[in-house]
Formats: sequence, structure tokens, C-alpha cells
Amino acid sequence: MTYLDYDVWLTRPTRRKTPSITITSDNEMLGKLYSQQRRVFLYNLPISEYVFEFFQYDQSERQTLLAFFDSMKGRYGKFWLPSFKQDVSLTQASGGGEEILYIQNINFTYIYYGDGYPKHLLIRLPSSDFGCVVYGSDIVDADTEELYISPVLPEALATTKEINFLSLVRFNQDELLFTQLEGNSSTCNIKFLEVINEYPEEWIPI
Repeated sequence: MTYLDYDVWLTRPTRRKTPSITITSDNEMLGKLYSQQRRVFLYNLPISEYVFEFFQYDQSERQTLLAFFDSMKGRYGKFWLPSFKQDVSLTQASGGGEEILYIQNINFTYIYYGDGYPKHLLIRLPSSDFGCVVYGSDIVDADTEELYISPVLPEALATTKEINFLSLVRFNQDELLFTQLEGNSSTCNIKFLEVINEYPEEWIPI
């Protein structure tokens, strides 16, 4: 699957190991005298690193993983990474062709719809996965918010379907290391670094 010209990573991580998420915000102290120093942030938004554990049933699955890693040229290439958790929950079903999602109030309007923050979703539809951008949001009441998405839903969406946040990332390691398990299976811990400062401006509606 691709979204906005980049591949989407769809392989789910294992559930036996809790994902690691590290958030950093690079900054520097400027000024020679202590009384004149001030902290300057190098980027407007924090950068997140995600670490997930993935399971490979056999050699062919390891080869598939290595092939994708090689296609990205290690840390060079960019692709989309879902959160693999229910970030947004619907309060009512939406029909095909609709552009509004009614969700449980999570303060999306204030927290996630800040200036310059990319707002992309991966919606698990019955027939396929669907990527979209949130171009607006409003608070309906204390329990409900509405999100305006583009493109519109290609088919009906039930309230039980999973909706993930999408992050544009690259690999944050130079090689993949596999841990052998019973038989021919294995696991692999993979680090992903969000490239928050490399989102094209046309992907960030205001």
C-alpha cells in the first residue's frame, strides 16, 4: 500500500513486548553570560523514535523484511508507520462518500490540530486500508468531536473499525538483527525515527 507517494508499513508488531516511544526536542543555550542565556529550540515540534518488535515465521518473512529495509537504503528512505493502536474511536458509523468522522472527544482539536502538526490517519476499512488527512476539526459537545478528512471515505465505516495515526518515518538503524526462536522463526527489534520536519507543506493543511 502507498499513501501520498510513500509506502505504508503494514506488518503488525508483536504484542508480547510493549513498544518503546522516545520523544526529544533538540535545543541549544545561546549567550555568553549566564544572565543573558536563553534556550532556543532547533525545531518547532518534538521528534519521536518508535521501537517495535516484529515476529518472522520463517526465512521467507525475514527475506521480505530485509528486502524492504534494503529498498529504503537503510536510514535514507522514508515511509509511513501506523501507530498500531486505536487512536481515534468513532461515536457513530460513517457512510461511503462522507468526509466527516464523529469521534469520541480526545481534545483532538486542541492537542493534535496545532499549528504545523501533520494530521494523517490510517483507517482499517472492511475491504482495505485507507489513508487520509484531517484538514479540520470541531468540538460538537463534551463527548464528541468531528474530523473533516480528505479524500472522502470510499466505503462505509463501522464504529468498531481501527483508526491509527500515521507518521512519516525512516529506519533509525544501519542493520537488522534477528533473534532465533524455536524452529525457523525469529524476532527483530526495529527503530523508526519520525521525520516531522520533512513533511511537505502541502500535506499540512491549516
